[in-house]
Amino acid sequence: MQFTDGFIVLSSFAFEGERKQADDQSFQNEFSSGLHIDFNTGSTVSEMDFEIPQGTYTSIVFSFETFDENDTSAIYVSGVYTNNAGDKIPIIFDFWDGEYFSISAESEDGNSEIILDTDVPISTLIELDPVIWFSGISKSSLDSAELVEISGVLSIYISGKYNSDIYELVADELDKSTEAVFTVK
Repeated sequence: MQFTDGFIVLSSFAFEGERKQADDQSFQNEFSSGLHIDFNTGSTVSEMDFEIPQGTYTSIVFSFETFDENDTSAIYVSGVYTNNAGDKIPIIFDFWDGEYFSISAESEDGNSEIILDTDVPISTLIELDPVIWFSGISKSSLDSAELVEISGVLSIYISGKYNSDIYELVADELDKSTEAVFTVK
């Protein structure tokens, strides 16, 4: 299975950091109309670009919640699944519910202590991995999934309405594959 496209729509984003030398830091941004973030751009999302005060942080936690209003997708990923017969079938996971994520950040070397210095530019990559979301789904479940015509193409469409048994299993895994890593630019 390979995912090639997708997005998430956030309703809120929060930062909480505990520092050794100074006051702890926290803030939250609300996105009343939802903040649409494409997965494959690799670029900075300006609404998520913020300054974190320097210091040695013993703990940093990012949390965010998906936007579940306006009858639109909150998380959407698409790609290709190769079944047991070798056929390539489009696969779509379309999540319309609210989901809360909480991620403990780490440095590039895996340490939970993160040193932020004004002289050393650092960026943070928050990563969601749909392959891990699907890791508990058997090939036989995907091979026998209901196919739905999407734009004239039979596809494995996984939503609350179609293939709901797979949907529930994948939805349970959404927050298990997220990570936030601080890296030197």
